[in-house]
Amino acid sequence: MNKEQVNVELYVRDFSVFEETRLTLKPLTILIGRNSVGKSHLLYLTWLLMRLEPNVPALVEVDENLRKMIMGLKEAASKGEDELRKVIISIIREIIQGYSYFLTESFKKTFGVGPAKLSRNKQMRISVQGSDKCEIEFKLSENKIVISYVECEDLFNNINIGKLEELGLKELETENKKFIVIWTEGCESPTSVLIDIDNTIFNYYSLNSIVKDTVSDCFKPWFLGDDYVDFFVDGRAGLIRSIMKPQVKIEGLLEPDEVFRYKYFKMMEGAYGGIKGIELIRDFLDELGVRDIKVEFERGLYVPYVVTWNGYVIPLDIAPSGVRESLLPVLSLINDKGEAVIIEEPEAHLHPRAITRLARVIARTVNRGKWVILSTHSDYLLYGLSNLIEASGLSDKELKRRGLDRSDVLSPDKVAVYLVKAEPEKGASVLERIPVSIDGIEEEEFSKVATELAEESSLIRSMKARS
Repeated sequence: MNKEQVNVELYVRDFSVFEETRLTLKPLTILIGRNSVGKSHLLYLTWLLMRLEPNVPALVEVDENLRKMIMGLKEAASKGEDELRKVIISIIREIIQGYSYFLTESFKKTFGVGPAKLSRNKQMRISVQGSDKCEIEFKLSENKIVISYVECEDLFNNINIGKLEELGLKELETENKKFIVIWTEGCESPTSVLIDIDNTIFNYYSLNSIVKDTVSDCFKPWFLGDDYVDFFVDGRAGLIRSIMKPQVKIEGLLEPDEVFRYKYFKMMEGAYGGIKGIELIRDFLDELGVRDIKVEFERGLYVPYVVTWNGYVIPLDIAPSGVRESLLPVLSLINDKGEAVIIEEPEAHLHPRAITRLARVIARTVNRGKWVILSTHSDYLLYGLSNLIEASGLSDKELKRRGLDRSDVLSPDKVAVYLVKAEPEKGASVLERIPVSIDGIEEEEFSKVATELAEESSLIRSMKARS
C-alpha cells in the first residue's frame, strides 16, 4: 500500500527514572549519556516491545472468554459469513488484548520485578506507534499491564473470510466444507490461514499465526517476535565464558541473559559449515586479529573456534575479551534473517581502530534494511558514525579514494541520536535529541568530556610551571 510514512515512536510516562519521554526511532538509533541515567532500561523496554508476540495456546489457559469464542467458531459458521467474520474479528481483538498479559510476564523476567516496582507514582503508560500509523497504549493497573487502546484501521478493516470452494481452492476438496480461509491485506503484506471449524487446537495455531503476522506488519518494527530481534546485553565477554555450557542448568538468570544464551547456540548451529556474509565484517575481523571463525560439531555441540592472525586456533570462550564481546553482535548484524539488533556498549574491549571498523559494519547493516538500536559511551564510535554520515555527501569516486563505497556511508535521515541525562531537580532523566545533518552528528555533547580533560591537563601543566 502506498501510505504516508509516519514516525516510529516509543512513549513512556512514569517508567523507571523517566517522568515522561518520547523516543523517535530511526533505522540507526543511538543513546548516549552518563552511567545510571536509564539508557539500559530504555533498551530493555524497546527489546520487550519488539519481541512481543501472541501465544494463543498459552493465552486460552488464562483467558476463558477467548477459549469459548474459539470453540464457538463452528456455531458462528452455521449462521453465515457475516456472523463468522464478526466473531473472528472479536477473537483477533481479544488475542491482541492478550499482548498485555505477556508484557506483564516479560517485565518480571527481564527487570527482575513487576511493572509496579518500576513506576514511582503507579501511573505508568507505555505506547508505541509503528511505521503505518498504528498505535497501541499499555497502562499499569495494580501490578499488571493492560491495554488502554488500539488504533489501527487497516488491522481490522481488511479481514476477510471465505470457504475453499468459493475461492477456487481444490487441494482439500474432499473436506472443504469444514475449512474457512481467513485472509487480510494487512498494512503492507497480505497473509492468510485456514480455519478448521471442527478442530479447536488447530485453530489456536492458525489464529496465532495470522495475528502475529498482521500485528507485526502493521506496527513494524514493534511486535516482530523473538526470532526477528536480537538483544546483546553488556558484559557479553563474561557471559560467553561463564554460561556457555548447555548441559549445565543455571538458576536465577534474567531473561535477557537466558535469551542471549539460547541465541548463542542457535547462531553457532547456523554458522556450522561457514558464515554467510562474512565478507561484510572482514575488515572488522582483521582489526580484531581474527583470520577466520570456524564452528565444529563435537560431542553433540556446535563449538566455535577463532583462527588468530598468526594461525592459532582457540575456542571462543578463551579468546581475547574483545573477540568474545563483539563476535555475536556482528554476526547478528550480518544475519539476513532478523529485522532488528539492539546492543549495549558495542565498543566494549575494542581498540579505537576496531571501533571505527565496527561503525562501518553498523552502517552496512542499516543500509541492508535492519533496525539497529544501541547505547554507547564511546566518542570513537560516534566520531566514526558521524564521519560516515558526512561521507554520504561525497561522490562514488571520492568514496572509492577513501576506501569506502555507498554501502559504507549513512544518510542523515536514517540516524537519530539522543542524550539521556539526569535532571536532579526533577529527580528524573530526560531525552535530548542531538542534531544529525549532512555534516554528521553535532559534536558538542560527546566532545565535552575530551574538552574537560584537556582543560584539566592544561591546568595541571600551568600549576607545575608555577611550582
